[in-house]
Amino acid sequence: GGLQTPRLLLASRSRFAEGLGNRHDVVGRYFMDHSLVPSGNFYPDDPRLLDRLHLYDMRLVEGTSVLAGLSLADPLMREHGLHNLSATLFPMPELKDVAAIEALKGLMIDLKARRWPEQAARKLWSAARGGRHLAEMMYHKIVHKAPLMPGFGQGGWSRLKNNHKRYRRLELLAFVEQAPLPENRVTLIDETDALGMPKIRLHYRWPEADLDRLQKAQRLMVETLASAGLGRYEPATPDGRPAIGSLGLHHLMGTTRMHDDPRRGVVNRHCQVHGVENLHIASSSVFTTGGYANPTLTILALSLRLSDRLRKRLNSE
Repeated sequence: GGLQTPRLLLASRSRFAEGLGNRHDVVGRYFMDHSLVPSGNFYPDDPRLLDRLHLYDMRLVEGTSVLAGLSLADPLMREHGLHNLSATLFPMPELKDVAAIEALKGLMIDLKARRWPEQAARKLWSAARGGRHLAEMMYHKIVHKAPLMPGFGQGGWSRLKNNHKRYRRLELLAFVEQAPLPENRVTLIDETDALGMPKIRLHYRWPEADLDRLQKAQRLMVETLASAGLGRYEPATPDGRPAIGSLGLHHLMGTTRMHDDPRRGVVNRHCQVHGVENLHIASSSVFTTGGYANPTLTILALSLRLSDRLRKRLNSE
């Protein structure tokens, strides 16, 4: 992927001191991930809206997990110069009930590790305060295989009846595209791992311009919801600034990017490393941009396309 592929190229110095495919110092640059950004809470004017959101629950469709989200129309994004994003909706109970579930999870982790729970009294008190909701969700988890709390790990909350009595708000979490920036990069360090391979350092930041774009995209999405008269929005931060943290989706991309010009990319349009005729890369690391969607299907498409090209080439020799 976006970390180990450039690591291998940079560490391959037997013939090229700068590493394979790195004549122009491009290997490792343009790192991207899909950040997961808390985007606030939406409080429906009509609580029964929470009973009609099956589309936004994770479910299997012909054996594939499907989860709908909110996104902006392409013309609107182009008009404002915005990057892609998709906001998922997760119904959430009152804060004390969220705290109860988190406290129970913490207690279970400690007990499973056979250690005395940290802040045991506080966790027990939190669990007790939300005991009614906790007991109800434990029942639904056992009987209906519903999640204790909606999230990415497990769907099924929409199968429950009367969700408008169970939940009070919708938490918005956005999958966010990043700009491919050369200064976001992977480099090697002097320290090695157990196999003698150099370890890596990741240089990674969000520039203010990208934060401005993300804030504008969130504002446009919220204004659209408000204009539909569906409810009230509360931002994740007091000033509405995107709450960017270290939380990502581990969709690591961009560090051996595709470009026909070797000064701007590591592989050409056929996934061949510039200057190395018999070396090809089919990985998320060749992506030039990341969008917001999971990269797996595109990786598979690149792999099939490359394998077909290599097969034809070998058959012709």
